[in-house]
Amino acid sequence: MLIIEATRIDDKYSSNEWNVLSASSDRFIVGLSYLAETIQENGCIPAIQLIHAGRQSSNVSPCIAPSPIPDGLYQKYLGDRYKV
Repeated sequence: MLIIEATRIDDKYSSNEWNVLSASSDRFIVGLSYLAETIQENGCIPAIQLIHAGRQSSNVSPCIAPSPIPDGLYQKYLGDRYKV
């Protein structure tokens, strides 16, 4: 099994980095299908890890998260731009 890690489900609210693989819309079906087929052709089972950065999202303010508790590291890193 080959696990493709950290694939965001929403480009605006769920990314904590700019270079994370995305499965946020149908426009990624062709590329992700090609990746899965290539993995299978080489004898592995493809799997994907879906993520949502939540309060660690760096692209939107306020962050959308299940908890109102701020992330201290991101608060320090983003300064006034970081709001939960």
